[in-house]
Amino acid sequence: MAEEKNAVETAKPKKEKTPKAQKEKGKIAKFFADLKSERKKITWYSKKDTMKSSALVIGVLVVFAAVIFGVDWCFANLIALLAKLG
Repeated sequence: MAEEKNAVETAKPKKEKTPKAQKEKGKIAKFFADLKSERKKITWYSKKDTMKSSALVIGVLVVFAAVIFGVDWCFANLIALLAKLG
């Protein structure tokens, strides 16, 4: 019985233990290697497309601001009118 246990133990390859600092260093190096790889995949819009998109966003913002201002102004006048009647 003891011989079988020793045979099983010798058959298993022993893993070399690496210090925790080396494991962490490997993780950090892998992270930056992956980061570099992902940065190469980024596609940027041209300056012209960026300007068009920015102008569109600003235009929509102005339109919505005008609509909200108009609704607010109408409600304020309606409440003022109701206050005068009451």
